[in-house]
Amino acid sequence: MHEVIKVYGKTILQAIILVGVMWLVFRGVTDENGNKGIVEIVSGHMDQQMENPADFETFYEESQKAPPHFETAITGYLKIGTYQMTDIIKAWDYAENELQIQLMKVISPDGTVLENKLDFQMPGVYEVSVMTEDHDNRVRYAVVNIPVNE
Repeated sequence: MHEVIKVYGKTILQAIILVGVMWLVFRGVTDENGNKGIVEIVSGHMDQQMENPADFETFYEESQKAPPHFETAITGYLKIGTYQMTDIIKAWDYAENELQIQLMKVISPDGTVLENKLDFQMPGVYEVSVMTEDHDNRVRYAVVNIPVNE
């Protein structure tokens, strides 16, 4: 305890003084509800929040919704060629509404970063980085490995 006071004592004392000065300055302040002093104002607003828990219920309902999820639309290997995003990867929100997907990056089997298009010109596993966002601004990123064969 002696070491705590030795190390943090000055900070604790400053915090106590700051709270005391704020109390002295704000004790005469009155809000629109007639609460006088910082303690009454804060406790008055706390009571208002407790009376209307709708914000918490809304937050709870929204937090139960799943973020967007991806699925590959293909099984097995792709052939060499150029593809559209919707031919390979699809995304849905919690209500199973299909979402648009943004192509972030494509890395070829030899490690080079391709232009932002699905142009598979050599066999191997391509790493495709994608992103989607639902109407509630929930964002999901994913890296999908796409096997390409001749």
